[in-house]
Amino acid sequence: MDPGPESQPLQRRLRRSLHVLRFGEGWLFLGSGSLLLLMLLVGVGREQHWGERSFRVHLRTLRADGLRPGMVVKLSGLPVGRITELNLQSDATVAIELRIDERYRRLIGPKSLAYQNQDGLVGDGYIALTPQPLASQPLASTGSERRAGSEPELTLAYQPSLDLRQVLLDLAETRIELSRTLRHTSQIAGRDLPLALGDLRQTLRQTNRVASQDVPLLLGDFRQTLDRVGQLSGTLNRETASTAPRLRQTLSEADRTGVEARQATAQAQLLMRDSGPVLIRTLQEIHELTATTNRLLDLLVGSKLLGPESPSQAPAGAPAPSRAPLSRP
Repeated sequence: MDPGPESQPLQRRLRRSLHVLRFGEGWLFLGSGSLLLLMLLVGVGREQHWGERSFRVHLRTLRADGLRPGMVVKLSGLPVGRITELNLQSDATVAIELRIDERYRRLIGPKSLAYQNQDGLVGDGYIALTPQPLASQPLASTGSERRAGSEPELTLAYQPSLDLRQVLLDLAETRIELSRTLRHTSQIAGRDLPLALGDLRQTLRQTNRVASQDVPLLLGDFRQTLDRVGQLSGTLNRETASTAPRLRQTLSEADRTGVEARQATAQAQLLMRDSGPVLIRTLQEIHELTATTNRLLDLLVGSKLLGPESPSQAPAGAPAPSRAPLSRP
């Protein structure tokens, strides 16, 4: 059925509207897609911190279990950067490179420590940094460094996560040793504890017997000894009171006698010092007189003036006189 002349303008208007609608839908689709792509790029840029200044931090470890590029780096529990690279070195160590936002540069120092941590028991892992606030801002890089494109870098000590397998093995060994120790303790307690308790009971019985029998006797002897000591102390006090004046008098007389003896000794020393030269001269004169007398006697004997009597004139039975020779000085 052919449309009439009145329906032709309406058909043309419908075709023109459909064409405009299709053209608008295409532009709407392209615009919405571009907007979604732009939003995606903005989100990725924010997540990756595109356009923000950062600096590199290097770590070196023997094990990189659980680490991956893109893992979050936290400081005091807040994200400050990410892991960018993991490289295996020639000595079988792993070099880790972190990217930290430049605004946190003054909170991280050479003494900061990096270690692997986890959110809860089943949460995501991350690299945690201990803070070391610097007293002043870090020195700005020189012009040559800026031209060369270099950035400030930092190398920190890294503490890897615990090896759960090794921890379980150590725990098992510790449990075995503990079980063995408890078993030995039970054996010792079952064998030696009754003997020790028996010895303790016997010792307590002997202690009670000694305390009930010997302690009263010892206390009585001790009291008697104290009484005797008290009596002896009283006697000693009385004797001391009676003999003390005499002792003081005797000591004073002894002091006076000592003083007189020292004075006599001093006088004797003075007398000996004064009479010594005279006595020596007198002895010398006596020695000279004796020598002179001996020489005179020798002259008389030699002159026969004092010769011995003849045997006929000597009385009968009288012994012949003996004459000792005179010694010469």
